Amino acid sequence: MNNELNRQTLEKVVRILNELQIPYYFTGGIVSNVYGDPRFTEDLDLVVSISLNQAEGLFSALESAFRIDQEEMMDAVRDERIFQALDEDTFVKIDFHVGEKIPGAADRAIETTIFGVGPLWVVSKEDAIVSKVFWVSLGSARSEKDIANMLIDSSPVDLALVENLCEQLGILDHFNRIRKKMEEGGIF
Repeated sequence: MNNELNRQTLEKVVRILNELQIPYYFTGGIVSNVYGDPRFTEDLDLVVSISLNQAEGLFSALESAFRIDQEEMMDAVRDERIFQALDEDTFVKIDFHVGEKIPGAADRAIETTIFGVGPLWVVSKEDAIVSKVFWVSLGSARSEKDIANMLIDSSPVDLALVENLCEQLGILDHFNRIRKKMEEGGIF
């Protein structure tokens, strides 16, 4: 997926979410462009805090430019799980994750710019690491490299917060294993 297509889709979805005043933050591979090594990403991931009433408005705003299943979306909002939309112009897929899985992540999100689009909200560096550790616990090898790149990036990271959140989510052993692997030179 090229950055111009990502940029076009980011512009559309950020405009819609801001107009509807729906709290959101981007997460996933796209934040590698903020914290670490920019890389190719297959889709855009964002977390939304949304009610069923807001979901109806979001569907109406998205349906003219995105392929989206209304019933799937409403079920996902009701059950706090993922729903998807496909930008019909760029074919960029967006994964909308309903409700935060990392306690307090929305409060720690930061405003930034990605691909010249902004301001927009992205997950904090610490929460991005925790999210990637979660994906490692599910078998994602790509997330290990993302974590390593975020840890060696020059911007500060609150390791105590990362460890605390990992412990709360039951994934601290995965984080410690990744750090040990980095010390031994086994990730790159």
